[in-house]
Amino acid sequence: MPTQEQGRVEVKLTVGAASDEAKLKFLHALEESKEFTEVRVQHEGTPNQLAGPASDQKVVQLTTVYSRI
Repeated sequence: MPTQEQGRVEVKLTVGAASDEAKLKFLHALEESKEFTEVRVQHEGTPNQLAGPASDQKVVQLTTVYSRI
């Protein structure tokens, strides 16, 4: 279970995307966000390799730090 330290918490996300463009757009939005920092992609694959809906062409597992502003 994530724990909060000084208003920050590290979260692990698994995100599906329909294309490389959609994946990159999502990652860019996270990186530009003031609430999320230290975005690190842990693994990229296909839904067959990682959990994800069959409609997703790409699945990304990442960690990031969420900070309340």
